[in-house]
Amino acid sequence: MQGRAAKPKSVCVVGGGVVGGFVAYLLAREGVEVSLLERNRLGSGASGASAGNVQTLSNGFQGFHKELGQESLGLYRRLLPSIKDESRVDPMDHEVRYLYAAMDEEQATAIQAEELQLVEDGMKAQWIDGQRARELEPRLSPRLLGGLLHSDCIQMDGTRLVNALGRAAQERGAYVAGSEVAGLELDGDRVTGVRRVDGTVLRADMVVTAMGAWTGPAISDWLGVSLPILPQSLQKIHLLTGDQPLECAVRWDGINMVSRRDGLTHIGSKRDGFGFDAHPTEEGRRWLLEHAATVFPGLEARVAEAWAGCAVATPEAFPVLGPLEGHQGICVATPSSNGFLLAPALAEILTSFLMKGEEHPLMEEMLPGRAVMRARGLTDPYGSAHETR
Repeated sequence: MQGRAAKPKSVCVVGGGVVGGFVAYLLAREGVEVSLLERNRLGSGASGASAGNVQTLSNGFQGFHKELGQESLGLYRRLLPSIKDESRVDPMDHEVRYLYAAMDEEQATAIQAEELQLVEDGMKAQWIDGQRARELEPRLSPRLLGGLLHSDCIQMDGTRLVNALGRAAQERGAYVAGSEVAGLELDGDRVTGVRRVDGTVLRADMVVTAMGAWTGPAISDWLGVSLPILPQSLQKIHLLTGDQPLECAVRWDGINMVSRRDGLTHIGSKRDGFGFDAHPTEEGRRWLLEHAATVFPGLEARVAEAWAGCAVATPEAFPVLGPLEGHQGICVATPSSNGFLLAPALAEILTSFLMKGEEHPLMEEMLPGRAVMRARGLTDPYGSAHETR
Protein backbone atom coordinates (compact mmCIF):
# COMPACT_ATOMS: atom_id res chain seq x y z
CA MET A 1 0.00 0.00 0.00
CA GLN A 2 1.20 3.49 -0.76
CA GLY A 3 2.11 5.47 2.32
CA ARG A 4 -0.48 7.51 4.13
CA ALA A 5 -0.27 11.25 3.54
CA ALA A 6 -0.49 13.79 6.34
CA LYS A 7 -3.65 13.61 8.40
CA PRO A 8 -6.31 15.50 6.42
CA LYS A 9 -7.90 18.57 7.94
CA SER A 10 -10.67 18.63 5.33
CA VAL A 11 -12.41 15.76 3.55
CA CYS A 12 -15.05 15.82 0.82
CA VAL A 13 -17.22 12.71 0.72
CA VAL A 14 -18.95 12.24 -2.64
CA GLY A 15 -22.04 10.06 -2.32
CA GLY A 16 -24.81 10.20 0.25
CA GLY A 17 -25.56 6.54 0.80
CA VAL A 18 -24.98 4.54 3.96
CA VAL A 19 -21.21 4.21 3.38
CA GLY A 20 -20.76 7.91 2.63
CA GLY A 21 -22.96 8.79 5.58
CA PHE A 22 -20.92 6.72 8.01
CA VAL A 23 -17.62 8.06 6.62
CA ALA A 24 -18.84 11.65 7.01
CA TYR A 25 -20.16 11.03 10.51
CA LEU A 26 -17.06 9.26 11.83
CA LEU A 27 -14.70 11.86 10.35
CA ALA A 28 -16.82 14.67 11.82
CA ARG A 29 -16.50 12.96 15.21
CA GLU A 30 -12.72 13.24 14.74
CA GLY A 31 -13.00 17.00 14.27
CA VAL A 32 -12.36 16.93 10.51
CA GLU A 33 -13.91 19.62 8.31
CA VAL A 34 -16.28 17.38 6.35
CA SER A 35 -18.36 18.02 3.24
CA LEU A 36 -20.93 15.40 2.20
CA LEU A 37 -22.26 15.83 -1.35
CA GLU A 38 -25.15 13.85 -2.84
CA ARG A 39 -26.59 14.68 -6.24
CA ASN A 40 -30.11 13.59 -5.27
CA ARG A 41 -31.39 13.04 -1.74
CA LEU A 42 -29.53 11.28 1.05
CA GLY A 43 -30.32 7.58 0.88
CA SER A 44 -32.04 7.87 -2.51
CA GLY A 45 -29.98 5.10 -4.14
CA ALA A 46 -29.23 1.50 -3.21
CA SER A 47 -29.13 2.27 0.53
CA GLY A 48 -32.75 3.38 0.51
CA ALA A 49 -33.76 0.42 -1.64
CA SER A 50 -32.03 -2.10 0.62
CA ALA A 51 -33.75 -4.32 3.15
CA GLY A 52 -32.01 -2.41 5.92
CA ASN A 53 -30.67 -5.64 7.37
CA VAL A 54 -27.69 -5.99 9.65
CA GLN A 55 -27.39 -9.78 9.41
CA THR A 56 -23.86 -11.08 9.52
CA LEU A 57 -24.67 -14.26 7.60
CA SER A 58 -26.37 -12.46 4.70
CA ASN A 59 -23.67 -13.44 2.19
CA GLY A 60 -23.75 -17.09 3.10
CA PHE A 61 -21.15 -18.22 5.59
CA GLN A 62 -17.98 -16.83 3.96
CA GLY A 63 -15.12 -16.04 6.32
CA PHE A 64 -14.21 -12.57 5.05
CA HIS A 65 -17.75 -11.21 5.03
CA LYS A 66 -18.56 -12.96 8.29
CA GLU A 67 -15.60 -11.38 10.08
CA LEU A 68 -16.22 -7.92 8.67
CA GLY A 69 -19.94 -8.31 9.30
CA GLN A 70 -19.37 -9.09 12.97
CA GLU A 71 -17.29 -5.92 13.28
CA SER A 72 -20.07 -3.93 11.65
CA LEU A 73 -22.73 -5.41 13.92
CA GLY A 74 -20.72 -4.32 16.95
CA LEU A 75 -20.29 -0.82 15.50
CA TYR A 76 -24.01 -0.52 14.78
CA ARG A 77 -24.80 -1.42 18.37
CA ARG A 78 -22.21 1.04 19.68
CA LEU A 79 -22.98 3.96 17.34
CA LEU A 80 -26.76 3.83 16.85
CA PRO A 81 -27.63 5.37 20.24
CA SER A 82 -25.45 8.43 19.61
CA ILE A 83 -26.58 8.74 15.98
CA LYS A 84 -30.23 8.78 17.06
CA ASP A 85 -29.55 11.14 19.94
CA GLU A 86 -27.54 13.64 17.88
CA SER A 87 -29.77 13.56 14.80
CA ARG A 88 -33.15 13.25 16.53
CA VAL A 89 -34.11 10.89 13.68
CA ASP A 90 -35.49 7.43 14.41
CA PRO A 91 -34.15 4.93 11.84
CA MET A 92 -36.86 2.49 12.94
CA ASP A 93 -34.30 -0.06 14.11
CA HIS A 94 -35.41 -3.22 15.90
CA GLU A 95 -34.06 -6.64 16.80
CA VAL A 96 -35.01 -9.53 14.52
CA ARG A 97 -34.38 -13.25 14.35
CA TYR A 98 -33.43 -14.65 10.94
CA LEU A 99 -34.29 -18.15 9.81
CA TYR A 100 -32.05 -19.46 7.01
CA ALA A 101 -34.60 -21.84 5.60
CA ALA A 102 -33.98 -25.30 4.15
CA MET A 103 -36.67 -26.45 1.73
CA ASP A 104 -34.92 -29.67 0.68
CA GLU A 105 -32.39 -32.18 2.01
CA GLU A 106 -29.47 -30.66 0.11
CA GLN A 107 -30.07 -27.24 1.67
CA ALA A 108 -30.57 -28.78 5.11
CA THR A 109 -27.30 -30.71 4.91
CA ALA A 110 -25.36 -27.64 3.77
CA ILE A 111 -26.77 -25.43 6.53
CA GLN A 112 -26.31 -28.00 9.30
CA ALA A 113 -22.70 -28.51 8.25
CA GLU A 114 -21.99 -24.87 9.07
CA GLU A 115 -23.69 -24.75 12.47
CA LEU A 116 -20.80 -25.94 14.67
CA GLN A 117 -18.28 -23.53 13.14
CA LEU A 118 -20.69 -20.62 13.46
CA VAL A 119 -21.25 -21.36 17.14
CA GLU A 120 -17.49 -21.64 17.67
CA ASP A 121 -17.14 -18.24 15.99
CA GLY A 122 -19.49 -16.76 18.58
CA MET A 123 -22.60 -16.58 16.42
CA LYS A 124 -25.97 -16.85 18.12
CA ALA A 125 -27.18 -19.50 15.69
CA GLN A 126 -28.77 -22.93 16.02
CA TRP A 127 -30.46 -25.45 13.75
CA ILE A 128 -34.18 -25.95 14.38
CA ASP A 129 -36.38 -28.51 12.63
CA GLY A 130 -39.49 -27.74 10.61
CA GLN A 131 -41.89 -28.32 13.49
CA ARG A 132 -40.01 -25.93 15.77
CA ALA A 133 -39.84 -23.37 12.97
CA ARG A 134 -43.62 -23.53 12.43
CA GLU A 135 -44.20 -23.17 16.17
CA LEU A 136 -42.21 -19.95 15.90
CA GLU A 137 -44.01 -18.77 12.73
CA PRO A 138 -47.13 -20.86 11.92
CA ARG A 139 -47.46 -19.44 8.39
CA LEU A 140 -44.26 -21.15 7.23
CA SER A 141 -44.68 -23.87 4.60
CA PRO A 142 -45.30 -27.46 5.75
CA ARG A 143 -42.58 -28.38 3.23
CA LEU A 144 -39.96 -26.52 5.26
CA LEU A 145 -37.49 -29.05 6.68
CA GLY A 146 -35.90 -26.63 9.14
CA GLY A 147 -33.34 -23.88 9.18
CA LEU A 148 -30.59 -22.06 10.99
CA LEU A 149 -32.08 -19.57 13.44
CA HIS A 150 -29.79 -16.56 13.87
CA SER A 151 -30.78 -14.37 16.81
CA ASP A 152 -28.32 -11.47 16.59
CA CYS A 153 -29.66 -9.24 13.78
CA ILE A 154 -31.00 -5.71 13.38
CA GLN A 155 -33.39 -4.33 10.77
CA MET A 156 -34.10 -0.66 10.05
CA ASP A 157 -35.24 1.81 7.40
CA GLY A 158 -32.24 2.51 5.16
CA THR A 159 -33.36 5.96 4.04
CA ARG A 160 -34.04 7.08 7.59
CA LEU A 161 -30.64 5.81 8.76
CA VAL A 162 -28.75 7.71 6.05
CA ASN A 163 -30.69 10.87 6.90
CA ALA A 164 -29.86 10.33 10.57
CA LEU A 165 -26.17 10.02 9.69
CA GLY A 166 -26.28 13.21 7.62
CA ARG A 167 -28.07 15.13 10.37
CA ALA A 168 -25.70 13.83 13.05
CA ALA A 169 -22.69 14.80 10.92
CA GLN A 170 -24.18 18.28 10.51
CA GLU A 171 -24.59 18.57 14.25
CA ARG A 172 -20.83 18.00 14.44
CA GLY A 173 -20.11 20.71 11.89
CA ALA A 174 -20.28 18.88 8.56
CA TYR A 175 -21.50 20.61 5.41
CA VAL A 176 -24.19 18.47 3.73
CA ALA A 177 -25.54 19.47 0.34
CA GLY A 178 -27.60 18.14 -2.53
CA SER A 179 -24.96 18.86 -5.11
CA GLU A 180 -23.70 16.90 -8.12
CA VAL A 181 -19.97 16.58 -8.71
CA ALA A 182 -18.84 17.04 -12.32
CA GLY A 183 -15.15 16.33 -11.85
CA LEU A 184 -12.04 16.59 -9.71
CA GLU A 185 -9.56 19.41 -9.25
CA LEU A 186 -5.99 18.23 -9.84
CA ASP A 187 -2.50 19.48 -9.15
CA GLY A 188 -0.36 16.97 -11.01
CA ASP A 189 -1.28 13.57 -9.59
CA ARG A 190 -2.81 15.09 -6.46
CA VAL A 191 -6.56 15.55 -6.10
CA THR A 192 -7.19 18.90 -4.42
CA GLY A 193 -10.97 19.06 -4.45
CA VAL A 194 -14.13 18.59 -6.49
CA ARG A 195 -15.80 20.66 -9.17
CA ARG A 196 -19.57 20.80 -9.02
CA VAL A 197 -21.94 21.01 -11.99
CA ASP A 198 -22.58 24.68 -11.27
CA GLY A 199 -18.87 25.35 -11.73
CA THR A 200 -18.05 25.97 -8.09
CA VAL A 201 -15.00 24.27 -6.62
CA LEU A 202 -14.84 22.73 -3.18
CA ARG A 203 -11.27 22.29 -1.96
CA ALA A 204 -10.31 19.40 0.32
CA ASP A 205 -7.19 17.63 1.52
CA MET A 206 -8.87 14.31 0.75
CA VAL A 207 -11.73 13.24 -1.50
CA VAL A 208 -13.58 10.02 -0.69
CA THR A 209 -15.69 8.56 -3.48
CA ALA A 210 -18.59 6.70 -1.86
CA MET A 211 -20.84 6.62 -4.90
CA GLY A 212 -21.68 2.93 -4.91
CA ALA A 213 -22.36 1.61 -8.40
CA TRP A 214 -21.50 4.99 -9.93
CA THR A 215 -17.93 4.87 -8.61
CA GLY A 216 -16.54 2.92 -11.56
CA PRO A 217 -17.80 5.26 -14.30
CA ALA A 218 -16.92 8.36 -12.26
CA ILE A 219 -13.31 7.33 -11.58
CA SER A 220 -12.93 6.38 -15.24
CA ASP A 221 -14.28 9.74 -16.45
CA TRP A 222 -12.41 11.87 -13.94
CA LEU A 223 -9.05 10.13 -13.76
CA GLY A 224 -8.95 7.65 -16.63
CA VAL A 225 -8.61 4.76 -14.18
CA SER A 226 -10.62 1.59 -14.77
CA LEU A 227 -11.92 -0.12 -11.64
CA PRO A 228 -13.90 -3.41 -11.71
CA ILE A 229 -17.01 -1.89 -10.12
CA LEU A 230 -20.25 -2.53 -11.97
CA PRO A 231 -23.89 -1.55 -11.39
CA GLN A 232 -26.42 -4.31 -10.92
CA SER A 233 -30.11 -3.51 -11.00
CA LEU A 234 -32.36 -5.06 -8.38
CA GLN A 235 -36.01 -4.99 -7.41
CA LYS A 236 -37.88 -5.36 -4.14
CA ILE A 237 -41.45 -5.05 -2.97
CA HIS A 238 -43.11 -4.11 0.31
CA LEU A 239 -46.19 -5.98 1.50
CA LEU A 240 -48.95 -5.07 3.90
CA THR A 241 -49.71 -8.09 6.08
CA GLY A 242 -52.33 -6.52 8.31
CA ASP A 243 -51.56 -6.47 12.00
CA GLN A 244 -49.55 -9.70 11.92
CA PRO A 245 -45.85 -9.09 11.21
CA LEU A 246 -43.63 -12.10 10.68
CA GLU A 247 -42.49 -13.71 13.93
CA CYS A 248 -39.07 -14.21 12.36
CA ALA A 249 -37.38 -12.97 9.21
CA VAL A 250 -36.60 -15.62 6.61
CA ARG A 251 -33.84 -16.01 4.04
CA TRP A 252 -33.76 -18.68 1.35
CA ASP A 253 -32.26 -18.90 -2.14
CA GLY A 254 -30.80 -15.41 -1.69
CA ILE A 255 -34.20 -13.83 -0.91
CA ASN A 256 -34.92 -11.94 2.32
CA MET A 257 -38.37 -11.53 3.82
CA VAL A 258 -38.51 -9.36 6.93
CA SER A 259 -41.14 -7.26 8.70
CA ARG A 260 -40.32 -3.64 9.49
CA ARG A 261 -41.39 -1.46 12.38
CA ASP A 262 -43.61 0.63 10.11
CA GLY A 263 -45.84 -2.37 9.36
CA LEU A 264 -44.44 -3.18 5.92
CA THR A 265 -42.83 -6.50 5.06
CA HIS A 266 -39.84 -6.42 2.72
CA ILE A 267 -39.23 -9.06 0.04
CA GLY A 268 -36.11 -8.84 -2.08
CA SER A 269 -34.15 -8.73 -4.05
CA LYS A 270 -34.55 -9.85 -7.63
CA ARG A 271 -31.31 -9.15 -9.45
CA ASP A 272 -31.80 -8.21 -13.09
CA GLY A 273 -28.28 -8.10 -14.47
CA PHE A 274 -25.72 -5.38 -14.99
CA GLY A 275 -26.52 -1.79 -15.91
CA PHE A 276 -28.16 1.36 -14.59
CA ASP A 277 -31.61 0.61 -16.03
CA ALA A 278 -33.28 -0.13 -12.69
CA HIS A 279 -37.04 0.17 -12.46
CA PRO A 280 -39.90 -1.87 -10.95
CA THR A 281 -41.58 -4.26 -13.37
CA GLU A 282 -44.68 -6.41 -13.27
CA GLU A 283 -42.52 -9.45 -14.00
CA GLY A 284 -40.31 -8.60 -11.04
CA ARG A 285 -43.30 -8.16 -8.73
CA ARG A 286 -44.75 -11.51 -9.83
CA TRP A 287 -41.37 -13.26 -9.44
CA LEU A 288 -40.94 -12.00 -5.88
CA LEU A 289 -44.50 -12.94 -4.89
CA GLU A 290 -44.04 -16.46 -6.30
CA HIS A 291 -40.85 -16.89 -4.29
CA ALA A 292 -42.57 -15.63 -1.14
CA ALA A 293 -45.37 -18.17 -1.67
CA THR A 294 -42.80 -20.97 -1.65
CA VAL A 295 -42.03 -20.37 2.01
CA PHE A 296 -45.27 -18.63 3.07
CA PRO A 297 -47.95 -20.34 0.93
CA GLY A 298 -50.91 -19.01 2.89
CA LEU A 299 -49.70 -15.50 3.64
CA GLU A 300 -52.46 -12.91 3.30
CA ALA A 301 -50.89 -9.71 2.03
CA ARG A 302 -51.05 -7.08 -0.69
CA VAL A 303 -48.29 -5.17 -2.42
CA ALA A 304 -47.95 -1.68 -0.95
CA GLU A 305 -45.03 -0.44 -3.05
CA ALA A 306 -42.33 -1.60 -5.44
CA TRP A 307 -38.76 -0.30 -5.54
CA ALA A 308 -35.75 -0.64 -7.79
CA GLY A 309 -32.14 0.47 -7.42
CA CYS A 310 -28.57 -0.21 -8.48
CA ALA A 311 -26.41 -2.32 -6.19
CA VAL A 312 -22.66 -2.79 -6.54
CA ALA A 313 -21.01 -5.78 -8.20
CA THR A 314 -17.30 -6.27 -7.44
CA PRO A 315 -14.92 -9.20 -8.03
CA GLU A 316 -15.83 -12.00 -5.62
CA ALA A 317 -18.08 -9.51 -3.78
CA PHE A 318 -15.12 -7.88 -2.01
CA PRO A 319 -15.46 -4.21 -1.03
CA VAL A 320 -13.10 -1.74 -2.72
CA LEU A 321 -11.60 0.50 -0.05
CA GLY A 322 -8.56 2.72 0.31
CA PRO A 323 -6.22 5.05 -1.58
CA LEU A 324 -6.23 4.98 -5.37
CA GLU A 325 -2.83 3.90 -6.63
CA GLY A 326 -1.07 6.52 -8.76
CA HIS A 327 -2.95 9.45 -7.26
CA GLN A 328 -2.80 11.32 -3.99
CA GLY A 329 -5.65 12.90 -2.11
CA ILE A 330 -8.32 10.40 -3.10
CA CYS A 331 -9.75 7.24 -1.54
CA VAL A 332 -12.40 4.85 -2.78
CA ALA A 333 -15.09 3.53 -0.42
CA THR A 334 -17.26 1.10 -2.35
CA PRO A 335 -18.99 -1.83 -0.65
CA SER A 336 -19.93 -5.16 -2.11
CA SER A 337 -23.60 -6.02 -2.49
CA ASN A 338 -23.73 -6.14 1.33
CA GLY A 339 -23.12 -2.42 1.67
CA PHE A 340 -25.73 -1.81 4.35
CA LEU A 341 -24.23 -4.47 6.60
CA LEU A 342 -20.59 -3.53 6.05
CA ALA A 343 -20.89 0.28 5.98
CA PRO A 344 -19.79 1.16 9.55
CA ALA A 345 -16.85 -1.25 9.43
CA LEU A 346 -15.65 0.16 6.10
CA ALA A 347 -16.03 3.71 7.41
CA GLU A 348 -14.21 2.88 10.64
CA ILE A 349 -11.35 1.21 8.74
CA LEU A 350 -10.96 4.18 6.41
CA THR A 351 -11.22 6.73 9.22
CA SER A 352 -8.55 4.94 11.26
CA PHE A 353 -6.29 4.80 8.21
CA LEU A 354 -6.70 8.50 7.38
CA MET A 355 -6.52 9.86 10.92
CA LYS A 356 -4.14 7.45 12.68
CA GLY A 357 -2.29 5.64 9.92
CA GLU A 358 -3.68 2.33 11.17
CA GLU A 359 -4.13 -0.44 8.61
CA HIS A 360 -6.85 -2.96 9.39
CA PRO A 361 -5.74 -6.60 8.86
CA LEU A 362 -8.30 -6.96 6.05
CA MET A 363 -7.60 -3.63 4.32
CA GLU A 364 -4.93 -5.06 2.03
CA GLU A 365 -7.57 -7.36 0.52
CA MET A 366 -9.87 -4.42 -0.25
CA LEU A 367 -7.48 -1.97 -1.92
CA PRO A 368 -8.50 -0.73 -5.39
CA GLY A 369 -5.37 -2.26 -6.91
CA ARG A 370 -6.20 -5.63 -5.38
CA ALA A 371 -9.67 -5.49 -6.94
CA VAL A 372 -8.09 -4.95 -10.36
CA MET A 373 -5.74 -7.91 -9.83
CA ARG A 374 -8.59 -10.07 -8.58
CA ALA A 375 -10.68 -9.30 -11.67
CA ARG A 376 -7.79 -10.15 -14.00
CA GLY A 377 -7.20 -13.48 -12.31
CA LEU A 378 -10.76 -14.78 -12.55
CA THR A 379 -12.70 -16.18 -15.48
CA ASP A 380 -15.96 -14.82 -14.06
CA PRO A 381 -15.14 -12.28 -11.32
CA TYR A 382 -18.79 -11.30 -10.86
CA GLY A 383 -20.11 -14.86 -10.79
CA SER A 384 -22.21 -14.50 -7.64
CA ALA A 385 -23.71 -11.28 -8.96
CA HIS A 386 -25.08 -13.09 -12.02
CA GLU A 387 -27.44 -15.10 -9.84
CA THR A 388 -31.04 -13.97 -9.99
CA ARG A 389 -31.98 -13.59 -6.35
